[in-house]
Amino acid sequence: MFFNSRLILTLLVIIPTIFAALNGICTGRNGICINTNTCSNYGGQSFVGNCPYDPYDVRCCDNIPCTVDDGRKGSCLFTSQCNNGEIFSGKCLGGSDFKCCINTPKDDSFNGPCYGGGGACTNIDNTACGTYTVTGKCPGPSNVRCCVAGSKPSWYINQYTHTEVICIMNGDQKSVATSGCGV
Repeated sequence: MFFNSRLILTLLVIIPTIFAALNGICTGRNGICINTNTCSNYGGQSFVGNCPYDPYDVRCCDNIPCTVDDGRKGSCLFTSQCNNGEIFSGKCLGGSDFKCCINTPKDDSFNGPCYGGGGACTNIDNTACGTYTVTGKCPGPSNVRCCVAGSKPSWYINQYTHTEVICIMNGDQKSVATSGCGV
């Protein structure tokens, strides 16, 4: 049996590129297989092991934020992964089926993670937040806010909890709760 060493060498070089799925869907995650630098430039997170046949510098890029023209925020996903959401073209890198998905659940009670982590998006009209909320970290309408995990930061002051009278002005008793921090 005769082996052509050039043919074998050529196949060894070509086979890995055949299996590479650059801009392909990740296995086990809602992301895209892209170069790690590109992922970082778009604000995503790189994950190892979800693009098994790609070169070393190609990893699964997930949690890529996107913003549509009306200011709503979402995540770049393959269209097949955008459940109960609106899909917008031209806001994400990748192929024609990797688009900006704005979560618009039917019951308006989105409860996914906040962009950047550290809390959960919640409809503040329906659910109380045990700590404090932050705007701009969740998709959906303005009443869907990030309920931040943990305790309130040292700078946070809820003026309505300070009811003790600090001064009397023109016969009126003033507290932080009634008059704000200016008292």
